[in-house]
Amino acid sequence: MNQTTPPTISRRLRRPLARPPVPSDESSTPLAQGLIYRVRQCCLHFGRDRSVPVEYRPVLTIVKREQQWLVLPGTTQAQRNSPHFFHIPPDAEDCLLRGSERPEQYYFAGYEIIDLADCGAIDYGLLQQRLRITLTRWLADYWDSRAEK
Repeated sequence: MNQTTPPTISRRLRRPLARPPVPSDESSTPLAQGLIYRVRQCCLHFGRDRSVPVEYRPVLTIVKREQQWLVLPGTTQAQRNSPHFFHIPPDAEDCLLRGSERPEQYYFAGYEIIDLADCGAIDYGLLQQRLRITLTRWLADYWDSRAEK
């Protein structure tokens, strides 16, 4: 295994990931909802194999269907050279976070579907429209490039 690739990513990418489900009717929430929550790590597959466990992990909401949310799990560990992560720098004006802490953020394209209420979600921040558009384009390009392979 490549030493620069975290074990979570290599294990997850060996399995074929499906393109995120897109809402098929007008009543569904649009893509890139852009809300950031901190959820209990035990609700996510991403990051379960960390050597030092964390209790909560950030997630970025994409689509809501009934009580289920399609989310991108996040990390603050540097992933700058990985095409599998959407990077939000600490000085991004379009990312509003609660509190004074402004960490580097990286959101993994391997989405997960969770119930925020069951995962002890804590409201953490939001992406403004311009950054949500950038995220939506990145996610579409990411999944289009995987479909071509």
